Amino acid sequence: MNRLDPITLEVVTEGMISVVREMRATVFLTARSVAIYEARDFSCGLFDAKGQVVAQSEDIGSHVVPMPWSVESSLKILGDDLAPGDVIVMNDPYLGGTHLNDVTLIYPVFHDGELVFFPAVREHWADVGGSVPGSMSGTASEIYQEGLRIPPVKLVEQGEINQAAMEILLSNMRVRDERIGDFNSGLAACRTAERRIRELISRYGIETLLAGVQSNLERSETRMRAQIAKLPDGEYFYEDYLETFSQPPECRLEPLLLPLHLTVTGETLTADFTGAAEQAPAPVNSTLAVTAASVFITLKSVFDPTQALNHGSFRPVSVIAPESTIVNVTHPAPAGSHGEIRKRVIATMLGALAHACPERSSADIHRTSFHNLIGGIDTATGKEYVHYEWASGGNGAFLEDDGPSSMAAIDWGDLCTVQSAEVMETRYPLHVKWSRQAMDSGGAGRTRGGLGTRRALQLTRGRALYSLLSDGAVLPRLEFWVARVLHQSAATCTGTGRTYPFLHRVRWVDTRSMLVRSSCCKAPVVAVMVIPLSGSRRSAGGRPRGLCVC
Repeated sequence: MNRLDPITLEVVTEGMISVVREMRATVFLTARSVAIYEARDFSCGLFDAKGQVVAQSEDIGSHVVPMPWSVESSLKILGDDLAPGDVIVMNDPYLGGTHLNDVTLIYPVFHDGELVFFPAVREHWADVGGSVPGSMSGTASEIYQEGLRIPPVKLVEQGEINQAAMEILLSNMRVRDERIGDFNSGLAACRTAERRIRELISRYGIETLLAGVQSNLERSETRMRAQIAKLPDGEYFYEDYLETFSQPPECRLEPLLLPLHLTVTGETLTADFTGAAEQAPAPVNSTLAVTAASVFITLKSVFDPTQALNHGSFRPVSVIAPESTIVNVTHPAPAGSHGEIRKRVIATMLGALAHACPERSSADIHRTSFHNLIGGIDTATGKEYVHYEWASGGNGAFLEDDGPSSMAAIDWGDLCTVQSAEVMETRYPLHVKWSRQAMDSGGAGRTRGGLGTRRALQLTRGRALYSLLSDGAVLPRLEFWVARVLHQSAATCTGTGRTYPFLHRVRWVDTRSMLVRSSCCKAPVVAVMVIPLSGSRRSAGGRPRGLCVC
């Protein structure tokens, strides 16, 4: 394959990134659910015929980076039966997905009869069925309770939607009209990508386009190898714990161990999670795709944050995640709150890298994805609704600067940081009483951790079911673990930006069952939920700050 001159390479590269950006714009303009068009919980990517990431835009890393596993699974199952105009739909965590709510559309693009690219869209559908509104149940013990599991299937075949299959999906999901709109938005984005790819092929030729892909993969691999080579060879260890609790009435703390052995050998790096706890009968398990993506995202953010992301950056990195553990879940364990493992994998990576390159690592990011779901029937319209909100808040400080406040973490990309009160109040029977930053919630130090945020929501009419999935409520964390590793001989420390979503004295539910994860909590019309969206610092008494009802 011919090598491209630098100018042509950059033009072709930006052309492919522009394809993804136009996909994003299409989803923005056409999606029906607030979680997608307002909160931006979706991502687009361009993949080659092998499923390697070729281009992304301002997308969510924890969506795009696991997608190669989704494309690979789709190729294994449907590869010999793909044709122009087909659209693959899947959300199966065990086959390269994340959790069931993240529905992925994969669109094969052919040129002269040969498969050349896969544009793909991963959207968080606000509901995919299951036992609770929003599908992510804090009390799920099997994946069947989390919604409809979709293996790679051709929902569109040669341009025609399989209406029977579509009806099966929609009949098992809440808020039907939103699901139709979200599917159509992803389909429109994929078809837009196909048109733009054909324009690039017409302008530059397929050989030039594929040569640009190969050059970019090699360039990213070279950059990552050069960064890893700067680290001292050796093995670096860090461990963290994930919180789980036994069933009520005991609600006994049963922490799950997440150890990391990070081995650097020349230009290569291995992240080994051997010894991780067995998968739990709780929604906190992670797929191999998500675990590996969390490793890749951390390395990319620390070592090469300015270069466009593609698959080449991951080639020097190996991930070992034993099957049937919390970092490589197998059937039938649930994975609805996989984001908690993702956050802990990133934390262990930062902790290990603090030994290897203290000048580049940061303190811990905010600790949890903190999924909040409220759903029911709006008595004013008679229609069902699902509101989905997550944490964004304080992140860890660096040696040279404070951590950012009220922001998404490195795994969230362009995800909305604070959702619009006006949109929420227009669409749902909810009232935002206030949203504010949590004073003094960042870990103290010469450079301090970022501040968390707090929000009070009031249900204005009817009744609703509330689900919470989070972590970091009980187990103490070292406020200055980075400082203690980095700066024992210096009079400085860096603060963390962590989350303590501790539920306290909620008057309409037995709080013993809601320390970290819960579902089916019945909220009356007067309930006001005060949700700390990633406050980070322990209070003077040494206890986590509270989540309470006013």
